[in-house]
Amino acid sequence: LQIVRQEKPELLAALTLAGFCGLRRCEIHAQKWEDIDLTRGQVRVTRAKRGTAAYRPVKLCSAGLEWLKVA
Repeated sequence: LQIVRQEKPELLAALTLAGFCGLRRCEIHAQKWEDIDLTRGQVRVTRAKRGTAAYRPVKLCSAGLEWLKVA
């Protein structure tokens, strides 16, 4: 992630959500910063893959929180 932050910082938030939260590509592309609550440590998934709850909170681990703060 250090390399991504230096070389392609615009990808850092997406990679953090994929790696630390397990969000799928379609879920990541549908997220907005308003869906990410750093204070509560969660992401509100607003669009999901068929067969998955469309609206659900996803817990952010402490490492994911730290990376999103620098994104």
